[in-house]
Amino acid sequence: MALEYLLHYFLSSIEREDLEERLKRLTEKYVEKSITASRRKKQLESDLARVTLVARTLADLCIAKGLITSEEFARQLVKTDFADGALESKLAEPGERRLAQLEPLDTQSPPEPQSERVAKILKERKEKKLRGKS
Repeated sequence: MALEYLLHYFLSSIEREDLEERLKRLTEKYVEKSITASRRKKQLESDLARVTLVARTLADLCIAKGLITSEEFARQLVKTDFADGALESKLAEPGERRLAQLEPLDTQSPPEPQSERVAKILKERKEKKLRGKS
């Protein structure tokens, strides 16, 4: 109806009806895609929350049972994060991911120089965040 008002001098009634129908289909398609994307986003958020819960539960259980200490866990977390060459609190993108060369934690040996550097970076980040909140 809106197009008929604007284009009634230039298009025949059949052309206008066809244009209106195409516009209606495109609008419906857009709305459907929007709803689908919204559903997918909610599903991904739900999945992420579940994975986070499982990871947290496993970490808490390992620490509670004395399998590892929280310091060992934190150290291994940083080591795993840094295994792809970047300390960014996430794994590399799937296409660029390199497998981490992880070894079992040896609590008797002194920390590696790289671990000390990573620990220093983390400490600086934590201090920076604390300063930013003040």
